[in-house]
Amino acid sequence: MAHVLVVDDRAPNRELVRSLLTHFGHRISEAGDGVEALYKMHEEVPDLVISDIVMPLMDGMELVRRMRMDERLSAIPVIYYTATYRAREAKSIAAEVGVRWILPKPCEPRAMLAAVYEALAEPFPAIPSAAPGETGTAPSPTSPLTANLRGIDRLNQDLAQLLQAALEITARQHEGVSAVTRLDEALESVQSLGLRLAALLELGLEVGAEHEPEKILDLFSRATQDMLTSRYAGIAIVDEGGAVRHFSSRGLPAGAQAAVAAAIGKMEPTIRATFQERPVRTEGDSVIVAPGHPAVSSFLVAPVSAHGQKFGWMYAADRMGKTAFTDEDERIAQAIATQIGVSWDNVMLYGELERHASQLRQEVGERRKAEEELRDTRQRLAGLVDSAMDAIVTIDDAQRITLFNPAAEKMFGYSQAEMLGKPLDVLIPESLRRQHVADSAPFASTGVTSRRMGALAAVNGVRKDGIHFPLEASISQHEAGGRKLFTAILRDITDRLRAEEKIRNINVELEVRVARRTADLEAANRELSTFDYSISHDLRAPINRIGGFSAMLKDEYGALLGERGSDLLGRINKAADKMNQLVADLLALSTASRRELRWSEVNLTAMAHTILDGLRASDTGREVKIGIEDGLVVRADPGLMRVVLDNLLHNAWKFTSKRDNSCIEVGMVEAEGTRAVFVRDNGEGFDSEAATELFKPFRRFHEGSDFEGTGIGLATVQRIVDRHGGRTWARSAPKEGATFYFTLGREIAAPARTA
Repeated sequence: MAHVLVVDDRAPNRELVRSLLTHFGHRISEAGDGVEALYKMHEEVPDLVISDIVMPLMDGMELVRRMRMDERLSAIPVIYYTATYRAREAKSIAAEVGVRWILPKPCEPRAMLAAVYEALAEPFPAIPSAAPGETGTAPSPTSPLTANLRGIDRLNQDLAQLLQAALEITARQHEGVSAVTRLDEALESVQSLGLRLAALLELGLEVGAEHEPEKILDLFSRATQDMLTSRYAGIAIVDEGGAVRHFSSRGLPAGAQAAVAAAIGKMEPTIRATFQERPVRTEGDSVIVAPGHPAVSSFLVAPVSAHGQKFGWMYAADRMGKTAFTDEDERIAQAIATQIGVSWDNVMLYGELERHASQLRQEVGERRKAEEELRDTRQRLAGLVDSAMDAIVTIDDAQRITLFNPAAEKMFGYSQAEMLGKPLDVLIPESLRRQHVADSAPFASTGVTSRRMGALAAVNGVRKDGIHFPLEASISQHEAGGRKLFTAILRDITDRLRAEEKIRNINVELEVRVARRTADLEAANRELSTFDYSISHDLRAPINRIGGFSAMLKDEYGALLGERGSDLLGRINKAADKMNQLVADLLALSTASRRELRWSEVNLTAMAHTILDGLRASDTGREVKIGIEDGLVVRADPGLMRVVLDNLLHNAWKFTSKRDNSCIEVGMVEAEGTRAVFVRDNGEGFDSEAATELFKPFRRFHEGSDFEGTGIGLATVQRIVDRHGGRTWARSAPKEGATFYFTLGREIAAPARTA
């Protein structure tokens, strides 16, 4: 069987030919225009080409010319398959390019098969007759389009019969062959016009189902090219300023469409002045449509308008089969232009309607959303009101209750059903009702929207059982439904008033206790001052006399005492010195607890150097490695800080005295989230588990014979640090030295590093 290439820009037309020929075993390939057809023929040469004439990009006439110029394709037979109303043009085009077979659209299957087999030079196959009750065509549609087409067909048939009868009468009357020829041409012209009008009607129905502007213009430009049998067709819709808003074309190369649209926009004033109300056609060897448009030999342009409003222009160019457009073409162009104008006006109206509908849908959606949000808000508000711990009561401007929440039911003992619509006076003690009216009237006229809880004086309410109770209220006013509403949030403050009264009683009692304890403390301080005075004078005086008399005894009678007496006298002096030191330490401890703090910046680095220099001067025989961090500055009482460092450094010097490589360090570390000053030595050390005992007065871990001391120094250190808001602690192990730390209540600055 043969390979047949079907070329048509409309898929339904290609499908019709495919269905018929594949039924008889032929292999079919398809193309949408001449360009695609040539590409497919170069891939595989067909045995037969069935082509439409009017197509975009490359029409059937140019396709056959290209085929005849190609040695591989020149011998392929071609059948033109074109609209019935183009029969005359098709014959002219076919004769010009050497095509023998022309089939009209629509075409009887038998006629198409006859032409195909004749072109293939093959015998015509036997076609079985239709069985009883069957037909060879599809059932007739019942659409309005089909009914209209049938009506036009009937008119054409009636007209043809009348013309045929006229021809027969004329022939019998021997009026001559020329008259018959003219009537025959008239019949053919009427039939062609009728078919074009039917196609125009079909186009109107097709456009009526479409609403997108670009698609509508594409349908019309294709119909213009098809009905006027032109190589090029185009439609330009312009705005009031002459700018091209939409441009649709057929036959133009893809790259030329934008340039032609721009050129038409520039030429629009000239076009408007030249072509006002009716179609205009021109012809010549080389007619220029617009810059960028291929040159043509004929040109037909018509204004697109509707209801007195001009929308733009439509044109057809390069009439195929003839050198010029005819009067009939001009009438068809006018009909197409009018239909374009009406359709475009409808599109604009539809677009405006669609915009209004879209806006309405948006407004409806927004309103529905707002209603849903309002409903949700009301539900949430109702939930809040119902779940509120405070009573919420709303009244109108007539003092009638309109809202009474569950907390109000619990507070007053009434149900909501009992209270809705009732006057607010029911909840107010009778003795206060007149005052309530006097207070609420000014608030309603102030314009103040709310008074918060606590801003109003305490008020009283009355429960259903008649019991009066104190309330705290916040009040707001607003308008709803043209009425002014007042909402009160009420809180029973009975328990709070009881608690406040209890607190007041406790405060009074506490003030009494504080006064008593202050008096006791003042008395204790006076006694402590007396004790300090006694220690300083009454206890020190005898000790000093013991020391003085011992010295006199040694000076005057030392030679008489002998070795035993001198030893006893030395012990007396030593005991007196120790007692004197103990008194001094006790006074220091007492002073540290009572003296007023004088805050200032204290340079601990300089202070540590001064103390250690003094210890070195008093004990020149020792070699001790000293390490003091630079920039140790704190804010504290300078005198008391001197006591702290003096005690810690004296202890370090004392407990490293039995070491050959003694080492003492003073510095700062991050400890337990804050900065702490430390004094570290490598002396005797102690058990850390008992470190807290060190800071108690008179507690010592070493024998007095090994290391002298009173046991008061570390207690004094802790007392001073406590008064500064800090704390003290120690880390140590026996024979491994000890580190003492202290912090102050005020943050200790990081050491200032020196270059």
